[in-house]
Amino acid sequence: MNNWLELFPENILERGYSYHLHGFVSHLNYTSKHLTATVSGTEDYKVVITWDEKTNMTCDCLYAIEGKNCKHMAAVLFAYEERPIKKSNYSLSELSSLVSSASSSLVRELLTEILIEHPQFIERFKEKIPLHAVNYTDKLATIIHKYDHPIGKNKNRKTAKFIMEMRTFIQEAVESLIQQNAYLPAFELINEVIATLETCYLEPADERSLLLIEDCYYLWKELLAEAPRAEKRQMFSWFVCQVDHTDASYSKNYSIKILKEEFQEKEFSSQKKKITKKRKKSVKKGEPHKKGQTHTDKQSKSIKKTTGSTLKNTDDTSKIENLKKRLLASDSIHFPTLEKLKNACPPETWPIIRNELFSALKYHKNVDRFYAAEGCYDLLWDYVKSTDSLIMVDRHFDILKNYCPKQLLQKYEFELRQNVANFATKLEYQKLGNQIEKMASLPNGLVTAKLLTKELREKYPRRKALTAEMKRIEPRLK
Repeated sequence: MNNWLELFPENILERGYSYHLHGFVSHLNYTSKHLTATVSGTEDYKVVITWDEKTNMTCDCLYAIEGKNCKHMAAVLFAYEERPIKKSNYSLSELSSLVSSASSSLVRELLTEILIEHPQFIERFKEKIPLHAVNYTDKLATIIHKYDHPIGKNKNRKTAKFIMEMRTFIQEAVESLIQQNAYLPAFELINEVIATLETCYLEPADERSLLLIEDCYYLWKELLAEAPRAEKRQMFSWFVCQVDHTDASYSKNYSIKILKEEFQEKEFSSQKKKITKKRKKSVKKGEPHKKGQTHTDKQSKSIKKTTGSTLKNTDDTSKIENLKKRLLASDSIHFPTLEKLKNACPPETWPIIRNELFSALKYHKNVDRFYAAEGCYDLLWDYVKSTDSLIMVDRHFDILKNYCPKQLLQKYEFELRQNVANFATKLEYQKLGNQIEKMASLPNGLVTAKLLTKELREKYPRRKALTAEMKRIEPRLK
């Protein structure tokens, strides 16, 4: 039975799905054209659904007796759609994980073979694919090809155009696919964009690419908020796979973030705990700095007195100087080179070199990551508060919420009030909602967040997307 969602008003669908999630559907029996089940409510209701050329649904509740499609019918159809896979020794999560770990070319090859061997599935497969899904993949390939190998003096301009076109494309494409309930094609499209960023010429810390990555992150969140549980399980398997089996910075870091913030259902909790435990162990092994370490001139002067001649006398002087030159030659910090430099320096000399680099690299694009890695949170905060957006605030939130929570709250409040007037899309309002929730988690932030949501609803009453987002987060501000 296809397109059955169109048979119900939205409020009935929501209540039916809630019944399904709470396990109120039992005795589910079905054939290829017949479906029966019992739904528990104020009493037990029997639902019978048949479909051939025409769909016929009955339920013995009062609402259905009046000739309307009721929440009990919707609950049964949700239960049927998300029913466990039969005749398999594998669980749904195992199969989802298996499919997620396969390459897209292998999946396409096997699917083609299955459709040839079982032609009865061809029409069903065609119905599952939105009309424009394939076109979006082609459009993405066209954009990537258009801006491939942007070298020479026009590189920066081409990069800016590439990012602008990609941001417009992914937002429009995903919103369109969501409207068609094509959650998995939308998810795969976002993943292709992320994969493109990991394999092309863009610097990870380039603020332009950060905007595109942030868009993908919030689109993921939007999908997860709307996708059915069965599809959400497949998405969960993909994120877990990215955390466990990839070193690519974009997908791994944002997969960790998504796993931390989303998938609050019980069925995901045990695997999330394993991932958290594993990451804590790796952090403990690789964490060289103590929390709260700060950069001071006094420290630099005292070290200079005792180690002033060390660098000149070491055999590694030439290597160190070459590495410093390589760092200074680029407009963004290359962290593998920085790590080599740190390893080449004697421990007593590194603070001197580091302080020189702090001064020389202070205008480089990703210097904030350098400050954070060295635990110099005073410099990190000075840098973050000088930016005119919340990109850096969000990036270093976990550090700064402990180092300077009061100033962080003021920064959030100021930037959100400044920028909300320019917001116009659903995605921008979703970002706004998430940032207000972060505000609320800070000391004394709850009151500020509540006042801000009230103020925005009163100031922009005609912005339906903004009002909807404020209504969504208000119950969480408690």
